[in-house]
Amino acid sequence: MNKLDALLNYCDGERHYNDGKYYRLKSHDDNTYSLTISVPGFCGESTPHPMLKFNYDGSTVDFISYVDYETNPIKSFFFNKENETFFKKEFERLVDDFYTFYSNKIN
Repeated sequence: MNKLDALLNYCDGERHYNDGKYYRLKSHDDNTYSLTISVPGFCGESTPHPMLKFNYDGSTVDFISYVDYETNPIKSFFFNKENETFFKKEFERLVDDFYTFYSNKIN
């Protein structure tokens, strides 16, 4: 089982707090998911830093969008072939970060 599958089997869509950040893997419908690391604000809100949305059918990942409201300038864009390398790197980084955070619970 790969890291993404392990995360999808474990995560329930709830936010989990660790070291000043919230981690959330959310299912939006049958095959659409988002990986979000958010930071808490002063008024109780949380801001994506970042959030990557994708489709996953059990074998293929298709990227949809990426936002990061804590960077300056703000990053917000949809996937296309020109930014494919960026999406792949961010996706791999996020999956690794999530897996590191949840590994003691998954294993």
